[in-house]
Formats: sequence, structure tokens, C-alpha cells
Amino acid sequence: MKLWASALGALLARGSFASPLERPRNTDSKQAYSLHISQSSFTLDDGYDASFNGSSSDGKYNIDIQGNAGKITQNGRVTDVAVSQQIPWAGVRTLYAIVGVNSEAVLMGWVYCTNQDTIEDLWLEDTTGAVGFTSQLGSPVVGYCQQSNTRKAVTLSTQNEDISVAFPESYPTMDGGSNLSLTHAGAGRVILDGERFELAPFAVVDCSDCQTASGQSGDGWYETHSVMKATQSNNICLGIFYLPVHPTGQVQLGYMNCFGKQIGDQVFSDVSYQLPTSRSANRVALVAQKAHLPHES
Repeated sequence: MKLWASALGALLARGSFASPLERPRNTDSKQAYSLHISQSSFTLDDGYDASFNGSSSDGKYNIDIQGNAGKITQNGRVTDVAVSQQIPWAGVRTLYAIVGVNSEAVLMGWVYCTNQDTIEDLWLEDTTGAVGFTSQLGSPVVGYCQQSNTRKAVTLSTQNEDISVAFPESYPTMDGGSNLSLTHAGAGRVILDGERFELAPFAVVDCSDCQTASGQSGDGWYETHSVMKATQSNNICLGIFYLPVHPTGQVQLGYMNCFGKQIGDQVFSDVSYQLPTSRSANRVALVAQKAHLPHES
């Protein structure tokens, strides 16, 4: 079942979505969540074998992944990553999701590969609040993609780490009863596939002024980019909550990427929420250029 069953979802998938710019760590936030990561090994059993190699000309970004595992470099910070998903998109490209962690942050990314086996773009976001396409950050990554249909399992290892996740200064609250809750009092909670997760937002995208595919305004949305930690297992997931400006009673959770058991995109019903009332300097700015939602073509 496709996540984007609503008109909003169809709009986003058709390519009218905008890409946010990178935001620096919010060191002045009054709230922070201590994300404990245990020493563990996660096996990602992919039905393909993917490799990527590329870099930006200014040296800020580099990707070196061979056989579904490798490293991402962001401004000198290196993260061990593994490929977690492969999504053919619109017949003209294939997207690959990557996940990883270092001593400062949990990272999720999407590698955009053309049918000519070149890197079209690289989307990166992590729990420091950095979010964006490297091309829109002024540092486009150029390189190649290689893929075969050979099944390739890889292991992603983590060490004992306590990572501080600074909350945005302004973020939506959500009340979905026992299934979903986020207040301004600290970490929230969410039930995913019957398991309880703690929930911490690290970036907010304000797309309240974005237009529909037909050019109509008034159907914008907010995004709460979040990290989720299982309370009974060592699973860690990243995902994005989508909140329409005009409430529908539903909240969608997309872009799910997990270290352990993979969890599909979710739709929560009977949810009330409160959007921020003013635009904050810590809210991610938008540039209407490129869609980054890969779930439908």
C-alpha cells in the first residue's frame, strides 16, 4: 500500500515539493534529547549490490560505498553507512537510502542515480539539524553509481554513544492518543508495528506557502524530521511527519529508514496538532526547485 493516499500525498509525489537548505546545529535550544546508542550489529539483507563513488569539487562532501557499505563525509565529519533501500523512481532514476551513525549524529541520506549510472544528487540529513541536497548547498556531488541484482547482506556496527539531539526552537505538537504524542515538555512517543518508540524532532520544514501541482496555494504542509528509538530493542529509525496546514485528522510518517527491523511508512488517524504560529530563524528555509519524495512516480 502506498503511503500517499491523500491528495496531499499525490501532490508531493508529482514533484512540486521544495528542497530545504542546511541548518546549523541549534546550540541555543532549551531542550535536548539524549539518544543512547548501544554497541550492536545490524544486518541489512539487500536484494541488490550497490556501489557509489563521488565528491564535490570543494571537498565538503564525499561518498564512497562499495557493496552496500562505506562512508559519507560531510565537512570533514565521516560517517559509516549502509544502503537500506532501493526505489526505482519514474523510470528515469533509482534512489538508494543510506543510514549510519557517528559520535555526533545519526544520518539518513538518499543517493539519486540516473539510468546512465551517474550520481544526479545527494540528499543528506542528520540529527544535528543539517538537511538538504548537496547541490542546493552549493556543493554538488559528481560521481558514478553501480548496481547489480546480486543479493548482498551487509553489517552496520554501532558503538556505545550518547548523542545529544537539540530540539528546534519551534516545532509542532501532536496528540494521537496512545499511538502518537509530541509536546513541548520533552521527547514524545510513537507506536510503530506494535513497538513503543521515543520520538525526538531535530528539524522542521515550513512548506506552508508551497503550492499544489496545479499551482493552487493554500494546501501547504509542515514537516517534523525526527529520530525514533525503540524502548525495548536497539532499533533506531529516522522519518518525517507530514502535517497539512488545513488539518485532515491524519498525520503521515514517511521516509522511514531503520537500523534494525525495517518499518514501513505510517498513517495516524484522529490526530490533533498545533502548528508553530511564527516563523523561526531555526526553521529550515525552502527553495522551490526539486522534489525529494521518492515513494510514488
